[in-house]
Amino acid sequence: MRTILFIIFFIVGVVAVATSCLFPDLVKYYRDRQILHSLEESITKLESLNEKYDLLLQNIEKDPNLLSRVAPAVLGAEPLDANAVYPKVTAAELESAKAALEDISQIKESAPEIPNWLIRLSEIRRRIALFIAGTALVLLSFVCFGPSRKKVYINQNSED
Repeated sequence: MRTILFIIFFIVGVVAVATSCLFPDLVKYYRDRQILHSLEESITKLESLNEKYDLLLQNIEKDPNLLSRVAPAVLGAEPLDANAVYPKVTAAELESAKAALEDISQIKESAPEIPNWLIRLSEIRRRIALFIAGTALVLLSFVCFGPSRKKVYINQNSED
């Protein structure tokens, strides 16, 4: 039983001391994870744009008339063909549609956040308290639950 209590108190104490000492590294780790996640999202968006543009370029190479049909809709210019019907979309409608799509994509994949316990440790007094508590647990584990010493008595009255 003493050994189990020693292990529990010692491990909890060491983790508390290490966490209080390594706080800046933990914050940097979580911030780097957030940056990495946002960069990965940017790369996937760029890759999908590249695929779309490659497909559009392939279609334009196959059918040169496609460019004359797509350009007025994309650029907002007046169509060359008087009989052609193009939807009239305002810039405000396009922006609201883009914002709605971005909101949906942000809901699907949100960046990993800094845990609440790490935010609470940003106060120096809490780190000091955690360090002191961890040190106390380590000392308590050695003093109270450490290996017991057997007392050896030497008999001084024996004749050898």
